[in-house]
Amino acid sequence: MVILIGAFWHGNLRFWPISPEKTDVRVEFFAYKARSHADDSQTRTGAPMRLAKLSYEQLSREQKAVWDEVVAGPRKKMHGPFFIWLHSPELLTRAEKLGLYARFQSSLTPRLSELCILMMAAHWKASGEWIDHAPIATRLGVDAAALENLRQGKPAIFKQKDEQITYVLAQELLHTREVSDDTYAEAKDVLGERGVLDVVAVLGYYSFIAMSMKAFAMNPGAGEKDPFG
Repeated sequence: MVILIGAFWHGNLRFWPISPEKTDVRVEFFAYKARSHADDSQTRTGAPMRLAKLSYEQLSREQKAVWDEVVAGPRKKMHGPFFIWLHSPELLTRAEKLGLYARFQSSLTPRLSELCILMMAAHWKASGEWIDHAPIATRLGVDAAALENLRQGKPAIFKQKDEQITYVLAQELLHTREVSDDTYAEAKDVLGERGVLDVVAVLGYYSFIAMSMKAFAMNPGAGEKDPFG
């Protein structure tokens, strides 16, 4: 028997077949929606970033001040989207502080933070985010098989309860633009109220990173394989 779940998508009612043996039909539903748009994005492989990658010698006084602030912090270097935001030093000043909270200071364990980062990387097909954070997540013990399914846009079933509800909460929010009462209650029970808030905060910050990388064509570096290519 095949179960069909229907939803309105861009004004049209569409149906997705759901495998009855799946323990969580929400996971299967979100994966079908992700695969349905797997070919929507266009890449500029090999093309330079749309904004110049500024060297320290090219910077204004304001840009040098925020560069120095970043390097003095736990990141120890300028990296990735910071080179985009550097073109607006006030933006970089504010964004990197939110990033410090999202990655290092929230109530989430580093393991769950890295899972949130990788969910946004997969959602946006942000190669640099995935390349940087997948090894960290694996080292911290995030379910490697589930991460591989996430990368491929397949249903991901995580073995640990906190990872699974974080995944379901995020996918529901991203793909339906809502969080059901049942999902919220389960997430609150497992993560706590602040944990749910911090999941949303990390998703939001790393979505900003992914959008920046996509808009300004920050692609993988030379010799790096695109995990979504």
